Amino acid sequence: MWVSTRWEIRILMTETGVSIVSELVSDFLAYSTAIYNRALPSVVDGLKVAQRRVLLGMRDLDLSSNGRYVKVSRLDGTVLSKYHPHGSSASTAITMGQESSMRYTLSAVHGNCGGSIQSGIATGQLISEDPPAAARYLEIKSTPFSESVYLDQVSPGIGKWSPNYDGTCLEPENIVPMLPALLLTGAQGIASGYACHHISYNMRDVINASCAWIKNKKITNSQFLAKFPNPPEPPQGGRIVKNEKISEVIRTGSGQITAYGEWELDDKLKWGKRSTRPALVITRLASGSSEKFLERVRDLADAEKLPGLLDAADHSSRDGIRIVLVTKTLDDRSNVLRVLLGTNTGLKHAHNVSCVAVGVNGKPVTIGAKQAIEAWYGERVKHLVSLYSQEIEKLDTRYKRCEAVLKILSDLDKFLKIVRTGKDKDIVVSKVSKTWKLTPELSKYVISIPISTLIATESDKVRLECEELENRISELRPLCSPGSELDEHICSQMASLRHLCGPARAVWMTEAIGTPEDVKKPAVASERDRILEEGKSLGLSTRAVNKWIKENMGTGKLKEKWEEYAEQTRMGTREGKRIRREQLGLIRSDAENKGLPKRGKFSWNSFIKTCESDRLDTIRDKMSKWLDNLPNAKSRKSELVSQASANGGNRGRKKTGSKQSVRAQGTKRRTSSRKQSTGNAQARGNR
Repeated sequence: MWVSTRWEIRILMTETGVSIVSELVSDFLAYSTAIYNRALPSVVDGLKVAQRRVLLGMRDLDLSSNGRYVKVSRLDGTVLSKYHPHGSSASTAITMGQESSMRYTLSAVHGNCGGSIQSGIATGQLISEDPPAAARYLEIKSTPFSESVYLDQVSPGIGKWSPNYDGTCLEPENIVPMLPALLLTGAQGIASGYACHHISYNMRDVINASCAWIKNKKITNSQFLAKFPNPPEPPQGGRIVKNEKISEVIRTGSGQITAYGEWELDDKLKWGKRSTRPALVITRLASGSSEKFLERVRDLADAEKLPGLLDAADHSSRDGIRIVLVTKTLDDRSNVLRVLLGTNTGLKHAHNVSCVAVGVNGKPVTIGAKQAIEAWYGERVKHLVSLYSQEIEKLDTRYKRCEAVLKILSDLDKFLKIVRTGKDKDIVVSKVSKTWKLTPELSKYVISIPISTLIATESDKVRLECEELENRISELRPLCSPGSELDEHICSQMASLRHLCGPARAVWMTEAIGTPEDVKKPAVASERDRILEEGKSLGLSTRAVNKWIKENMGTGKLKEKWEEYAEQTRMGTREGKRIRREQLGLIRSDAENKGLPKRGKFSWNSFIKTCESDRLDTIRDKMSKWLDNLPNAKSRKSELVSQASANGGNRGRKKTGSKQSVRAQGTKRRTSSRKQSTGNAQARGNR
């Protein structure tokens, strides 16, 4: 039985009632929570699940930044077999090493990484849409950044570890990095009901802001924002517009950041053999590749959106991007620049930032830079307290053993006598414990050490080691609890990473550039505008017409193709079919008046079969040729002319027409036949 309400639908069963809404909510939430952590980064380490498992695979294979390269396929096999059963992780490992995808790369890939520039002043730019090579051809290892920030911080037994997918090993739920890496990775992803678009900041600014917050938890927003003097650094770089939106993004984690590419103005570029023209030379894009940029420029030129553009050429290489646009005049160059900035060409790009991440409680949350630092700091403190406490326990055990050895060395003859005269190991352990007041564990350790340790020269080493252990323990003991000393230690660790910052990829732009609204529209409507207007009259949506224009742009026959498409669209309607029938009837009647036979192989029915689906103007042209090729066309025309003149000469006369003569002939025939029949009858009677 179905019971429907405004808000929910429930299935009522005889024994138990089950709500569809509750089932859908629970199942959808279970699926959503199981999948969103694949697309959203963690607020602790700024990594997605696949990226974290790739780093764990590097650690298992001991792929240090100074070590050897291994095949990406080998790393993929390790990750897939131990941690990641959802599919291949090769593409993730390669993407982590692409300069165009990540500002601070997490893997060093040796080989063809696609169309991205991996080194030099143009690092991060894309010159083509070529994909990277297959995993079997590429080699990989860790970078100094990933090794220092992530791999060196993985400590078994420290933090939360959970079984892998088949329970054969453990994997950490998070890698607690040395600094808030969520502000550096620039993660992007989309999941069931969730999406994120993070932007990476300058590493020096992140370190300074983190240290300032750690030292003063009550820092004001203005003081905190002052720690970000440099603009955000997208992977492809670009010039960032300095406005209040950047402050909003840093503070709330949501907003828009505008980036421009870089270009040069050349007033006298050599073009042709002898002439010079104004040119716009583009040396950096805000997003996309130079190959895609040139395609969009050509589309705009075909749509007559770039009047005055003479030539567009891409001279980009591994050394950087160089796209040359030649125009007729200086005004045309200004108009071209404004149009390119106002359309989706990649010369201007708006980063719609949405810093959604998986929080410490395991739920997605949108956070700003200060909240990200706070969340990372809490986990970092727990990690270091647990790490140093465990290290102190190990050092303390070692220190006590060294002290026991020193006690034995103080009366070595007595110790050797006990060991030599002892009949049982337990008796020796008991006597050593009583004599030097040691625990049974230390006594067992002492009697098991090599004899060489008891030499006088070795005893000096033991004393030195004991002093070093004591000093190390005294250094670590203040770091085993939260406090100012631990905060100073965290800040010093972050400061040690400044050498990994690298050169900046963006510069400030203090003023925005005009948009196409500032450009006067041409008096003559472009072909694209005309097609849009005609498509609207045909009942087509703007989206459908734009899609058709995009598919047919650049072929050089846009007008002819549109006329065919518009004719087919028009004939698909009821009114269009009626108009076509009327037009075809007019063409037929006109052709029959010019001598088209009504039957036979040269009739209308035979003709229309050859061009039934053509346009009306095409049918008219074909009919003209059809009439010219008719057999005896000249004689037919002369007969038609003479007949028309004859009909004109008989006008006004009485019609003694052919019908009367036919009637008279018929009467004579009937009379003669009657006479003949009568004569035959008389002859038969005489006989």
